[in-house]
Amino acid sequence: TLLLALGIGDLLSFGLVGLGSLLLMGFCIMATSLYGIRGVVASLTLSAAVITAIGWGVQTGAVVFTVDANAYQIGVTSWVQLGVILVLVTGIVSSVIAVINHRMVNAINVLRVTTIELIETNKRLETEISIRIQKEEELRKVHDEEHKRVVVAGEFQKSLLPKVTDLSFLQADFRYFPVGSVSGDVYHLSQGRDGEVEFFLGDATGHDVAAALLSMMAHIGLESARDLNSTGAVIGQLNSLLAPMGLMEKFITGIFLRIGADGLLRACNAGHPPLFIIPARDIEPMRLSEGGVPLGLFSEPPVPYSEQVYQLEVGDRFFLLTDGVIEWENPEGEQFGMDRVLEFLSNRRHDRISELLQGLMEELRQFSDRRPCGDDMTLFAFQYQGRIA
Repeated sequence: TLLLALGIGDLLSFGLVGLGSLLLMGFCIMATSLYGIRGVVASLTLSAAVITAIGWGVQTGAVVFTVDANAYQIGVTSWVQLGVILVLVTGIVSSVIAVINHRMVNAINVLRVTTIELIETNKRLETEISIRIQKEEELRKVHDEEHKRVVVAGEFQKSLLPKVTDLSFLQADFRYFPVGSVSGDVYHLSQGRDGEVEFFLGDATGHDVAAALLSMMAHIGLESARDLNSTGAVIGQLNSLLAPMGLMEKFITGIFLRIGADGLLRACNAGHPPLFIIPARDIEPMRLSEGGVPLGLFSEPPVPYSEQVYQLEVGDRFFLLTDGVIEWENPEGEQFGMDRVLEFLSNRRHDRISELLQGLMEELRQFSDRRPCGDDMTLFAFQYQGRIA
């Protein structure tokens, strides 16, 4: 009966050990979740204390119940060992679970904060993108309006340029290649009542609206100066009109000439590429470059504009061009140059002038490896036919 009572007591002791282990596990998890590493240390300390208490209790029980030593002590020892192991494992497992849980809670908190930050960043980016799209739309509208104005300005500019046809004693042809909707190149061709032909070729710096405006002003200004006798005086008067305007520090180079039915050519060059004369006879070509500084730079030029005179013979040709022709570059950055232009014109002096201009353009394209030219280009060719009876 005593042994049976002791066995029942062992079972109750084991049950209490198990219940205590479950309670210990819950405590360990709660302590670790709340206090982190300090909770782990506290849990392990409590486990050690429980194990010590169990050992002490077993020892006390062994002293009290010493009826049958062998069989009962073996049973008690087994139950005690199992209880100790169970408590120890419970403490370790619960601590590990609590650490993992603590880290997961921290990770979830970090993830939550990161998610909130990403949501805020996404909202901010959406706002910035919306603002950028709105600004781009506004810029596109401004660009479209500006483009329309440029196109209108280009059409107006072209409407001012005269048609080039053969004159009574001059055969004429030309090539005009603006790089954009508007051009800094401008030309004027007219024939007076006395039969004298007047021609002006100008090149304003740049090829934007300001350059086009300056070239059109030069074109209109010629009308008020053409009554003057010498070409130098005409250029001087045109400079006096353009210089005070100061269009964003732009200026215009140009050459103005008059040719009479008798073949007398008078020219004034204002900082422009020279006029090339290719005689019908096989003699050296000539360059006419006398005159003065570009138009619009000085209200009072350093020196007065001068006039240069040349007597044309039947079959003689003369050519005028803007710097886009001579400055057209090849892939190595080398410019075509005046010498190549003059050499080509001299070697092809017996071609028709239309074929000559077409050939020169093809020569330029081959030289540049068909790379586009970055500047406006204008070429004019004239051939003196002699006085018409």
